[in-house]
Formats: sequence, C-alpha cells, structure tokens
Amino acid sequence: MSYNLNMENNSTSVTIPKYYYFNKIKYYTVLLVNIVALVTLLAYGLYNVLYNYFIVGVLEIVTSLLFMTINLHLLFSRKNTTFPSTFILLIFLLLTPYLFITGGLFDTGIFWLIIFPIVYFFFKGSREGLIWFAIHFLIIITIIIITQFGLIEIPYVNKTCFFLVVVMTVGAVFTYLYEKIIEKNVTDIKILRGLIPICSVCKKIRDDRGYWNNLEKYIREHSDATFTHGICDECADIHYPVDDEEDDG
Repeated sequence: MSYNLNMENNSTSVTIPKYYYFNKIKYYTVLLVNIVALVTLLAYGLYNVLYNYFIVGVLEIVTSLLFMTINLHLLFSRKNTTFPSTFILLIFLLLTPYLFITGGLFDTGIFWLIIFPIVYFFFKGSREGLIWFAIHFLIIITIIIITQFGLIEIPYVNKTCFFLVVVMTVGAVFTYLYEKIIEKNVTDIKILRGLIPICSVCKKIRDDRGYWNNLEKYIREHSDATFTHGICDECADIHYPVDDEEDDG
C-alpha cells in the first residue's frame, strides 16, 4: 500500500488499493446473484417438473442445488469473486442460445439477452468483459444466420432480432466506455487517514522496506506531485536576515 501526504490539508492520505471499493461491491453483488439464481433455478425446476418438461426441470433443480451451493461455499470461504463470477457468466452464455431459441418462459428470453452484456462488463471490466460480450454476440448472430436457412425456428421475427442486436450493441458500447472511465479514475480515489512514520527531527519518512527517505523523494515516488521551491518568511528571517540599517539606507 502506498502513502501520500496531502500538503494542503496538513494531514496524511493513503491511496486506496485499486478496485478496493469496486471489488467489495462486486463481492456482495455476486453473493446476491448466487442466492437469487439458486432460488430462481429451483422455482423454474419445480415449475417444469410439475407442468412442463420433467427432464429439464430435474436438470435445473440438480444444477441449482449442486453448482450454486459450491459457488456459495467458495464465495464465503475464500472471499473471492473470480471463480463464482466466472461461473455465473458461463451459465449466462449457456442460457443465451437456450433463451433465444426457445424464448424462455412466455417468450421473455429476449429481454434477458439484452441485460447479459452489462453483467459481463460489470464482473470482468472493460477488457475481459469485451471478450465475454463478443462470445455472446457471436452466439446471437450465429443463431440468426442459422434461422435464415430454415434449420431451426425461434419465436422472434426478423425485425425483433434486428432490434435485439442494435439495443444489445448500443448498451454494450456505453457500458464499455463507462467501465473504461471507472478503471481510469478509480486509482486516484483517496481518503484522509492512515499513519506515515516520519522522523521528528530530520523529517525523513520510513518506507515499507524500512528505509528512511527524504520527504521530497518519498512524495515524488508515491504520488504524481511535483515540487516548486520557495522560502517562508520565518526561514527567510533566520537564514537571510536583513540588516535594519542597510534597509534604512
């Protein structure tokens, strides 16, 4: 962790580790998504078992109980969102062709396909999110092309598919740009707290390796600040005294 001095407020400031707050938000978001997905898949599974496709319903119930439970365990035990969020996105990619071809419940699957790209960028950032979106987009385009040859049928007309692609792309572009802005500026977030070990005599600062550094050198290495030198009135009186008689003359 790097430290900086806030010279204007005469207080110490510590630079927040990159993505600290965003990782915390993502952690609770992943946790919430897992819980919601667990309940949702169970509900869909029970619905399909009782009223629709028995095999599909059993598969949804087993998947929800097995994989989501494992996911929640990893999330609670390791406090890490990498695997759980990746697992969620893989489920989304698997659901993409299923929702687009079958229409989902009451042909509402197309609405979820618009939301998925936003989730990709939220969990994986601009660079990795773009890769996940590209795969998602390729799946949609491939299905649309296949339907044009009459190999499969989907519950959506060509005009609806066209608007899906447009809205999904526009949403992805704006989300991508938003993530780029966040990633660019998040490292500049600072809070006024923390302790900096400084010598009370020579004012040198001890770094994380135990070395004592000149104040200017330390600030230059741990911040984007640069120095311009001057002299205060008190030091000017001590080191560069002005003779009153010469001044009068």
